[in-house]
Amino acid sequence: MKIFEVASKVGIATAFVSEGLDAINNASKHAKLAQPLNNQLAKVGLKPLSDEQLRIASQIGGVVYLGLTAGMLLSKRPTPYAVALSGFTLFATLMRSLQEDGIDMNGLSWGMKQQLMIAAAQGKFAALQKKAEKRANKLAAKAAKKAANNARKSK
Repeated sequence: MKIFEVASKVGIATAFVSEGLDAINNASKHAKLAQPLNNQLAKVGLKPLSDEQLRIASQIGGVVYLGLTAGMLLSKRPTPYAVALSGFTLFATLMRSLQEDGIDMNGLSWGMKQQLMIAAAQGKFAALQKKAEKRANKLAAKAAKKAANNARKSK
């Protein structure tokens, strides 16, 4: 049981960790993905970010992604981290999919895949936790019954 839980956590973490590390190491590539959104900001009268600012924002995003992933996988209460990771992923999806000429379906499908992985992680962990609680309750009931029998025998 414990081996399955560890293996599933590592498997799910791989995609999120690789995405976060890619955003840190290849920030220029990620900044280019956000450039169309940056152009849209200029069209509505906001000051667009420079290439360097977009690169730094991409690196910060990678660090946030890694932190939220670590929190989701290592915390005793992963739900707040999963919700935050889900929200952050939605934001990243918008940055990837909103293009000047419409919506990029590749960016949108990337976001959907990430959302499904987060949901799967939460579902697996919740199911494992329920199974462990059920097992613990059975063992506790068995121990209480045994203690009651021993108490009756000793009288």
